[in-house]
Amino acid sequence: MIEKLASVLQENGIRKTDSLLIAFSGGMDSNVLCRALQDLGYSLSLAHVNFQLRGEESAEDANFCRNFAEKNALPYFQKDCETEEFAQKQKLSIQEAARTLRYDFFRDLQKEFNFKAVLTGHHADDNLETFLINFTRSGGFKGLKGIPLKRQFYLRPMLAISRKELKNYAIRKSISWREDASNQSLKYQRNKYRLELIPKWLEIEHDLIKKASHSIALLKEQNSAFQTLLQEKLEQHREITASEEILKTAALKEKAYWSSILRFWLEEKGNWDYPSLENLWRRETGTTLENKDFSLFTENGNYHLSRKDNKYFHETFEIELHTKAFAGLSFSKIDAREFPLSPDPRLAFLDFDKLTFPLYLRPWKAGDRFKPLGLSGTKKVSDYLNDIKISGPAKKKQLVLCSGTDIICLVGSRIDHRYRVTNSTKTIYFVSTL
Repeated sequence: MIEKLASVLQENGIRKTDSLLIAFSGGMDSNVLCRALQDLGYSLSLAHVNFQLRGEESAEDANFCRNFAEKNALPYFQKDCETEEFAQKQKLSIQEAARTLRYDFFRDLQKEFNFKAVLTGHHADDNLETFLINFTRSGGFKGLKGIPLKRQFYLRPMLAISRKELKNYAIRKSISWREDASNQSLKYQRNKYRLELIPKWLEIEHDLIKKASHSIALLKEQNSAFQTLLQEKLEQHREITASEEILKTAALKEKAYWSSILRFWLEEKGNWDYPSLENLWRRETGTTLENKDFSLFTENGNYHLSRKDNKYFHETFEIELHTKAFAGLSFSKIDAREFPLSPDPRLAFLDFDKLTFPLYLRPWKAGDRFKPLGLSGTKKVSDYLNDIKISGPAKKKQLVLCSGTDIICLVGSRIDHRYRVTNSTKTIYFVSTL
């Protein structure tokens, strides 16, 4: 067991001179982790969260952890939480509240004392339980995962070690620990798996934990590859402007991975009714679906995604010379020698010396005219937007950037020809989406 632990630590760049913080509950897992790390010669500190959910038992757990730290001359940190009160105020379940309090405490300690890593006692059995929980949540390929080995500064170095191995080590080393009575309660889904399902499964597959650990690792690897491929496909069919993202579906609708790309695109943008989304393109043009923050609009078979209306689409804002970012845009001065040979027309490269500050960022309005790059005459903004076939919702959210009374660019679309970069330009004012 200890060899597996040492190998994981080494592979993740943990040295014996590094300062480590152990999430210490007083249970078998964290006690074994602590003792094993001591045997390996690592420098440790302990952090215990007293959730005060089990009355005297919680207090006894905290005393056990404190005494253990004193006996082993280890730095010790403890946080006493009013978990039930916190859960009510934040409208969280007790488990969600406890998780939030626990990880907030660990994060604060890591930041204050600059620990190399915060180590937890999660092991292979925990990993299988988490996998089964995720499996029941209909998360698809991406949801078929266990506990991540590493996330930010958190490291779970015992994920390849079974509970049985940990217990054997504890007995061999005469390690004592505290038993949490709530771990025996069948009101929790995880405990039902741990106490009822997995023991019966082990009667059929005696090396279940080992096989499951291998399968979970393989699924994680395959999912990573799948996500990379989906990202590549998405970039081939997606266009991003200042006001919206457009997924061009003509070449996608008959592909086997169509629904996967759709989910991949939208999953970071809130909850959606996916069956309705997959059929959205079959409906008549103009159909819109929404979630809390975004609107999805179909036009000519393409999907147009934009944030719901906000103040930037209704007001005028000043852009000062010192403004670096605003309304999802970045502003910077660059040397004319950095001008690309083939500039993206959606990015605004403007002759700085022709501008008068402050600039003004506002929604376009009826009667607005500008001189599109490459054209000899002026054109109404409304006509230009129709020419480029911008969607109805995006048209309403089109912003223009002005210098004085001149529109110098349609944000994310086209600059005014008079403000283009020429051979005489010395400094470029560059406007791009963040």
